[in-house]
Amino acid sequence: MADGTINSLRPTKAPNIQITPPAYDRQNEDLFRNQLRIYFTQVDNANQQVIQAVYSQSVLSWLDGGM
Repeated sequence: MADGTINSLRPTKAPNIQITPPAYDRQNEDLFRNQLRIYFTQVDNANQQVIQAVYSQSVLSWLDGGM
């Protein structure tokens, strides 16, 4: 996050998880895990951006004397 503002955050979007066949298939399992990995990586990144934005706002308000 370059500028540290909450307005620049992008919301995450849940993955479109496919319905798997009743029989176990390694390829479908790998696809499912990859979809979840990508989604949770996006969630983690969004959380980090929120934490950074809140921290930046706290520091700015502290430097401005609480105004």
